Amino acid sequence: MIRKIVRNIIPIQFRSMIQRLRGRSVYHDYYLMHRCIFIHIPKSAGQSISLALFNDKHPGHYSIKKFEWESPKKKEAYFKFTVVRNPWDRLYSAYNYLTKFTPYKSDQEFSEKYLSEYKSFEDFILNGLKKKEISSWVHFRPQSDFLLDSKGNFDIDYVARFENIEDGFLDIAKRLDVDVPKLQKVNSSNRDSKSYKKHYSQDTIRIVAKHYENDIKLLNYEF
Repeated sequence: MIRKIVRNIIPIQFRSMIQRLRGRSVYHDYYLMHRCIFIHIPKSAGQSISLALFNDKHPGHYSIKKFEWESPKKKEAYFKFTVVRNPWDRLYSAYNYLTKFTPYKSDQEFSEKYLSEYKSFEDFILNGLKKKEISSWVHFRPQSDFLLDSKGNFDIDYVARFENIEDGFLDIAKRLDVDVPKLQKVNSSNRDSKSYKKHYSQDTIRIVAKHYENDIKLLNYEF
């Protein structure tokens, strides 16, 4: 949990510098091999994609800025892809995951400290989402935070949609020239793709629309 708090405090360029000094790189070996960058947005099937393509379900939630800070040349030259998700659906999935299903201790500690006081998803949206310590947690950060570069440009070569993930996955695999099996779901709860709608009221629809306004405009989503 301390590491996640540090990530929320230290500016991104300094975090990248620290990683380089510690011998760590956001450019995994498989990114170098395939000359690609995968922007893994939380709760958007990223683990499933990474596991199928690279046999690694923990690629990290690195923004395009982190790749840019570490190597602007690679960032420009490599094939950049991501998977995005309807903001209302993603928020419900993230809340559900953190309060019920996460196997990770840091997430469990965060949930216990910051989410347990809310009696329902609606209560969380009305009274919790606006708090900085919650909205800055990686699962709740806007997708645009991961996708816009240091100049505010949207420079992603291929954007797959969670709602049509199988088609997007096949397109990406073909582009990378990777022969892969059927996409397996990781960290996914079994529910209908539209079931998030029943958990929203008119008030919470509006609040989330305002909170993720940039995502909705950038990615062209509606409730």
